[in-house]
Amino acid sequence: MNKSYAITIRWPVMSPTIHDNPRTGTYTYPRDQDRISRRCWARHKDRAEKQILIPNRGVQKMKEEALPTIDDLRKSPEEFLSRLKAIKGHELYRVLLGVQNELTTGCIVRFLASNEKWKRSRMVLDLGCGPGDLVAKLSGCFIDKLYTGVDLNEDFIATAKQQTKMLSNCTFYQDDIYTFSQGQYNFIILMAVLQHLKIDKFLKHLPFLLDDEGVVLFFDTTKENSIEAHPPLVTFNKFCRRFELMQKLFGVNRNCMAELESKLGAHNFKIIEDQKQIIPITTTVERLQVVQYLLLFCTVAKKMLWIPINFNKILTELLQWYDTPDSRMHLKLQLLLIEKAQSR
Repeated sequence: MNKSYAITIRWPVMSPTIHDNPRTGTYTYPRDQDRISRRCWARHKDRAEKQILIPNRGVQKMKEEALPTIDDLRKSPEEFLSRLKAIKGHELYRVLLGVQNELTTGCIVRFLASNEKWKRSRMVLDLGCGPGDLVAKLSGCFIDKLYTGVDLNEDFIATAKQQTKMLSNCTFYQDDIYTFSQGQYNFIILMAVLQHLKIDKFLKHLPFLLDDEGVVLFFDTTKENSIEAHPPLVTFNKFCRRFELMQKLFGVNRNCMAELESKLGAHNFKIIEDQKQIIPITTTVERLQVVQYLLLFCTVAKKMLWIPINFNKILTELLQWYDTPDSRMHLKLQLLLIEKAQSR
């Protein structure tokens, strides 16, 4: 008799560097951790400082090396895993972001296509834009707008400029989110960035970036945000629990959306739309992307945070999930749209 299994884990979003706040480049020592955690922190901080800049490797070459096909995983898994482990952590992170964006940006595009505020907007700002995947996607779908992307990482900005060099409506700045001041915008987007920010500090600066009718769209993790999979990915679930403990150690807020909602009123903002999105993984392409994403995620987390993991078990579970005829997976996400409240 076939049994139905389900696991629930929070959607894992990696931070590009081991910072208390990766967008500002500021380290904060976790004072309340025990002696072992303090030693771990010292190792992670030293390792992160050596890996801040991403080597200048071609993005396409990285994708070819880091993204397997199902045949690769079935015929020569050891060879692929060895190749994956040999690639530097930040190079893998760039590819990881690309796969993550391919899985989730469609959700944002559908939301925007039906949103009246978006239809009327002209100036769009992507804060924490990474390598520019979202801006590139939106500029292709909505060509009537001017797009600006901001990120602290120099190599991400270089990649973003490279992949949008044929587009005249895209501009990118390497800058700090808390101090960026290049103009005011009708529509601001933060995709998987809020969890890395000091929310009060960001909300104080946000009014300077918005025009009178401007709105802000947050797309990030929630306490209930999860991946549900059948058959269960037991080893991956255990790995993610360890990962969440490390995120707490480095100050990443897994419940950032709830904290944001509780603080909006104090900063004179109000919610105008709140949507919980469930993205079903159904097509063959999406299923392969999930396998690729989870393998990349585990590899990057192991490289950057030294979290132990059994890759053979993870691979076995992912292939079992992929090959099971009635297997399924859903990604649960949240979109929150806010605007300035009435002047006090």
